[in-house]
Amino acid sequence: MSDRFSKPGTVRQILAVSLLVVVATLGASARAVGADASISDILSTTEQLERPWLQENNPIQEVPQQLTVPNDSAKPLTPLTASAPSVEPTHDVFAAYEPISQTAAGPEKQPTVDQQIQQLGAGVEELKGVVQQLAVGEQQLKGGLQEVASNLRVTTLDSNIKIGVFGFLRGEMLLSDVRPVIPSAPFFLSPNTGINQSTVDIQGKSTALGMAVEGPEICGYQTGGLILIYFFGQQVFANTTGVFFAQGFGELKSDDDRLAFGVQADVFNPVNPTVLDWGNYVGAGNTGFLRGQLRYERFIKPDPDVQWTITGAVSNPVPTELFTFENPAIIENNGWPNVECRVAIGLGEPYQDGLVKRRPIEIGASGVVGQVRTTQVTGVTLNRIVDQVWGAGLDAQVDVTDCCGFRGELYTGQGLATYGGAVLQLLNLTTFNTIRSSGGWLEVYDYLTPCLHTHWGYGLDNPVDNDVSLGQRTLNQAVFGNLIWDVTKNYQVGFEVTRWQTDYKALPTAFIFGNNQGMDYHLRLQYAF
Repeated sequence: MSDRFSKPGTVRQILAVSLLVVVATLGASARAVGADASISDILSTTEQLERPWLQENNPIQEVPQQLTVPNDSAKPLTPLTASAPSVEPTHDVFAAYEPISQTAAGPEKQPTVDQQIQQLGAGVEELKGVVQQLAVGEQQLKGGLQEVASNLRVTTLDSNIKIGVFGFLRGEMLLSDVRPVIPSAPFFLSPNTGINQSTVDIQGKSTALGMAVEGPEICGYQTGGLILIYFFGQQVFANTTGVFFAQGFGELKSDDDRLAFGVQADVFNPVNPTVLDWGNYVGAGNTGFLRGQLRYERFIKPDPDVQWTITGAVSNPVPTELFTFENPAIIENNGWPNVECRVAIGLGEPYQDGLVKRRPIEIGASGVVGQVRTTQVTGVTLNRIVDQVWGAGLDAQVDVTDCCGFRGELYTGQGLATYGGAVLQLLNLTTFNTIRSSGGWLEVYDYLTPCLHTHWGYGLDNPVDNDVSLGQRTLNQAVFGNLIWDVTKNYQVGFEVTRWQTDYKALPTAFIFGNNQGMDYHLRLQYAF
């Protein structure tokens, strides 16, 4: 037997060299990095896959090119390379290598091959754990990106102020067998002249664009605001296409109160029916529209399921958005704002309904007082007329069950044309006195399925006959019904049928037929974002 095999530690050397041969062979075949592949090659290939945990400060270190065995021989083992001489099976397995030194390895003891293999195994296990963590992180990242995409916001230069963009794209077609005013959003019918009055209107003017603004807290109040525009033009009855500034206000809000300043919905009779008609049957019993105002709201919650809301506002007396063609040009406020107020109680757990939160049962009472001033020109004489504006209203929204309920309003008052009363007639065209009127509307709704619902209702506006002049409207009423399908949370299809009736006071001979009635058919497609 050779002396090589009789020296101490021979068995350990044989095992070490054999293990290095196996590792080199497996590394070359597994990674396919060439005949001279080594463990460092395998790790560098992994590093090329951009695994940062294999860079600095990693417990897995590159295996040194020279391995020493703590034995009697201190001579290093020659690395395995492609240029190493091949070993014939019948020859001594160590013939191709220098004798291994068995002297001491030096003052610093190097880790043995077994220890290095154990370290490598521990590093591989740690690497597996990191890969698993990466997989979990990837799933979390995907979920986060989806959440961000579903709540995409625009960030301003000030990182504390965020803007959420929303709106809807609409296409509408309205078929009428009589001429409505206006064809794209009927409010009432034009007089019957005894000739064909059928109309069709295909447009997208009710498309809307809005921005909700959210800012930092100030002294416990959340700052924010809202901007909302349509494309009916600022003078609705001009029947043109342009920007209609519906809402634009800033607010300070807390759990107990709210202060808002700008253009927003009226405090007086604020409830609207769920219909396709952009005009919401204003002029047919639905009062309450839009105007500039400074308002304050106080919330009183004696119980989590009970809330009292007290609202007060000073508002613009004469907004011109709903002025019809027969209103005098010289009309203005009398130097004082209108004063509006409302007291409401809400019962039940609140939920989101469109842009606002409400409770299953809400009942409110509201009022408005103000003045309007008109200048009557007779030749060279100017006659200044100051008249009163006042109104009282009741509103209610009641969810009878989870899928059906009703809502509606009643009102009475004087000079309420800018709030949608008196069939949008503010003054008697002869006396220039404001017109008294009463009316209201009622809607019953049923959600047949969570995405298919129907709404049926009736609205009536009845000015006092003695307060209107010849040719003005004495009655306007509408019976409506619709079916709305929420195909997805974004896409909606709706169809609505309305029967209109508008009466006029003793028209001149040219309009002898006067009163008018007819049907309106409305199809709307909507994509919300």
